[in-house]
Amino acid sequence: GGNRTMLFLAAFGGKENALNQRADGDKRLLGTRLAWQTGLLPTLDGYVSAGAQRGHYDVRNLAFDRTRLDIQMEASAGLVWRAWGPLSVRPSLNLTRNRSNIEINDYRRTEYLLTVRYDIR
Repeated sequence: GGNRTMLFLAAFGGKENALNQRADGDKRLLGTRLAWQTGLLPTLDGYVSAGAQRGHYDVRNLAFDRTRLDIQMEASAGLVWRAWGPLSVRPSLNLTRNRSNIEINDYRRTEYLLTVRYDIR
């Protein structure tokens, strides 16, 4: 039908192996993600998404005398304009906040993106 609405919810977990002898060791992670996209006009969709991930590292970082713990939160919003056939234009805003008990890993990031996509069929 004409309904172009999608809702997505996911939970995930896993392990990230340390490479190149990372001082914090391996990371165990657990998180969730929620996304919603809907048709606004015949050729225009809007979407929002949000997620959170907890990362617990398994080696005490000797430089900071702590075992690292991060909580990362992300939020995104954007549009999908189907300009012509297989061509779409996607402006979006992505926000990331990583809270860490080791100050050097604590940060905020803002990304403004304009993606032009051509689907080969």
